[in-house]
Amino acid sequence: MKKTRDLKRANGKGGIVYLGPNRRRPYGARITIGYNDKGIQEYEYIGYGKDEDEAIIILTNYNKEPYSLNYKNIKVKEVYNKLEPIMFKDIGKPGMSKSNYDNLTSSYKNHLKDIYENKIIEIQKNTIQKIIDNSGLRHTGRSYIKNIWERLVTFANEELGLKINEEVYNLKLGDKEESDMHQVIEYNKITIIEQLANKGNDIAKIIMIYLYSSWRPSELLDIKTSNVFLEDDYIIGGKKTKAGKNRPMPIHSKVKSYVEYFYDPNNEYLIIDKTTGKKMTYDSYQNQFEKFMIDLGLKYIPGDTRKTFATRCSELNIPDPVIKRLMGHSLKKDVTNDVYIEMKIERLKAIMETFYY
Repeated sequence: MKKTRDLKRANGKGGIVYLGPNRRRPYGARITIGYNDKGIQEYEYIGYGKDEDEAIIILTNYNKEPYSLNYKNIKVKEVYNKLEPIMFKDIGKPGMSKSNYDNLTSSYKNHLKDIYENKIIEIQKNTIQKIIDNSGLRHTGRSYIKNIWERLVTFANEELGLKINEEVYNLKLGDKEESDMHQVIEYNKITIIEQLANKGNDIAKIIMIYLYSSWRPSELLDIKTSNVFLEDDYIIGGKKTKAGKNRPMPIHSKVKSYVEYFYDPNNEYLIIDKTTGKKMTYDSYQNQFEKFMIDLGLKYIPGDTRKTFATRCSELNIPDPVIKRLMGHSLKKDVTNDVYIEMKIERLKAIMETFYY
């Protein structure tokens, strides 16, 4: 038998054994799990390396953070079969809408099938990265592959006692494409939405606020009450880009009553889900938005309000630098734009009051 290097390990720390030349990974990393009736040590193999150094790394990592040997051989598909019922049960809770569940399960079935039979502790980061890179999907589709893989690893570590290296979370999705999925909401449909808002429909009120501002779907939901200035008719909010963060947004007179409806100085956030009394999550808003549109026989998605706002600004000949300012887009450094960058909120409010559908 081929000898391995004599590494002086403390008792109970395991060892490396060469298992012969006819194996793809001939070096076994093993630990002692006890002794039999004759006092002879009994071993459990925790992994295999293509060379001795790889096996040593497996053993060293195990000794740093021992994981449950009951699941050391568990396959990717077996972890998924434990995780999937939990995701299904969580539909409707924050972070797991029905559409999110469908996209995650679809990503697993369509893109991870080549690693179903692999032990999850042996999957390397570059394996998943190649799956993402070769998926042929756009940024959003790639993000679901990354998401389901992260959920599998997190479940394996937290629920099954494994210690998978967290470098697998650092996956790259590539540049995000310019979205072409959004459409402009027809203006006669906005009249219908406004009528429902005036009749007390909460989702209709929120949609109207979106339609008279440039908030991204998640931006409005994240606005804190302390950043809403009703007396001065503007809100501070935004994220994602340097130009988009902490930008002022006038409260259009057309929708001020809707903002007042949600405003409560005792609440941390402006938009509270009246059915739960808590901050409205994006998943909750998306679910209610989809149901609202289905009831009207329409096929719009939450991001369409921002597309509609930007389109209408252009139609009304609102100056391009102002539109960029409101949308949170960066401005070129020229004299004209510098004037708008320093624009007072009163000027923005005056321009926005010319906005209508």
